[in-house]
Amino acid sequence: MVCMFFNYALKLSCHPHIAEDLVQETFISAWQNIETLDNPNAIKAWLRKICFNNFLMKERKSKAYSELPYDDINSLEKEGYLFVNNPPKPEDEVIVEESIRELQNGCFLAMVRRLTLHQRIAFSLVLL
Repeated sequence: MVCMFFNYALKLSCHPHIAEDLVQETFISAWQNIETLDNPNAIKAWLRKICFNNFLMKERKSKAYSELPYDDINSLEKEGYLFVNNPPKPEDEVIVEESIRELQNGCFLAMVRRLTLHQRIAFSLVLL
């Protein structure tokens, strides 16, 4: 289980030493707050949430962190609305699938390092 959370933390942080610290902090926080776990069957989701929250707290404390502006959030919502109401053509889906396959064949960590913080977060949540 530790390996799974290390991979998750690595996807978020893009740095192995930061991921190690993040996993350690996650399990320490979990141990200290074990009484808040309502459903023992949902321990993975609970630990993932702790890991994600610890990561966000570290990022907010760093100088490089910036919140996504409200206008950008509205723009993303509009793009999502347009996508739902205008589904892609089958040929577009094939092109996207091929592009995804090409990205997956590349070096994953190098690719993730080029993403912004918000993109890394979304990407890591999709893959977990």
